[in-house]
Amino acid sequence: MNNNSVGIFIPTYNEEENLKVLLPLIKKQTIHVEQIVIFDSGSTDKTVNIAEEYGCIIGCISNNDFNHGVTRNEAVKLLNTDFILVTVADSKPVNELWIEKLLSGFSSKNVVAVVGPQGSPANSSYYPREWLVSRMKSRHQAFSLLAPEFGPATDDCNTLYRRSALLELKFPRTSFGEDVMWSKLVKEKGYEISMIPEAGVYHYHKKSYYHFKERSIHVQMSLDKYFNLDYGSTFNKGFHAFYLFILDYFKVLPFVGIKTWLKWFPFNLLMAKARMAGFREYYKNGLGNAGLLRREELQKR
Repeated sequence: MNNNSVGIFIPTYNEEENLKVLLPLIKKQTIHVEQIVIFDSGSTDKTVNIAEEYGCIIGCISNNDFNHGVTRNEAVKLLNTDFILVTVADSKPVNELWIEKLLSGFSSKNVVAVVGPQGSPANSSYYPREWLVSRMKSRHQAFSLLAPEFGPATDDCNTLYRRSALLELKFPRTSFGEDVMWSKLVKEKGYEISMIPEAGVYHYHKKSYYHFKERSIHVQMSLDKYFNLDYGSTFNKGFHAFYLFILDYFKVLPFVGIKTWLKWFPFNLLMAKARMAGFREYYKNGLGNAGLLRREELQKR
């Protein structure tokens, strides 16, 4: 293997159709991928068969035992490449330069991870905030609208890591926020995480009011627990989230056009209300800095 060898880790569960698309796209990359590891959690379709056809290394874990952070730690043991790309089966690189662009982000030995954007195709049937084209124009991607000062964080869909960093710094066992926690640990150690806007993947899930509200609770829980963020009264915290979410929607206008932007504005307003409701519920129930409700209990909602 050369000094810039790349391996890929993909967690799977019934991903037969997605792997049929993703694995050929990986083979077409300008950077040769030395190893691909999939960790399967009990697929009942042909996921494992397809992975084997493409020469993937197969790891297995029961569906009940699967955990994003811990499974990544186990996958690192099966990969011996210099860099490890973590992605998901339903993602699709925008072009054959995906891995090459991510590698270019390692501008110094102090950079231990490089993240690229994820989003939907530029189509009016998709929520414009999720359009990848607008995210690929941004030179900075904060892991939260409420904490831009902390810069980019890794994610489970489009991040290339130095293997040495993954051996040194393990992902925590948690049902939510493992990337935020790992990124905070990285920065406390004096390392850096870079963002390459051109290294995008298509990855998108439809959102509902309930989903977005619940996610807002989890996001703020992570920010509160690990970054000690405080925005004043319960009302102010909710309104702050609502205001930033609305403001952020205006940033996509140059990329989507006024017709599509207006078409989705009511939906964006609904999502902003869901975000505000989530934050208010979080603080109303005393889940803020006082931590009156254990994290594990909240995650069962």
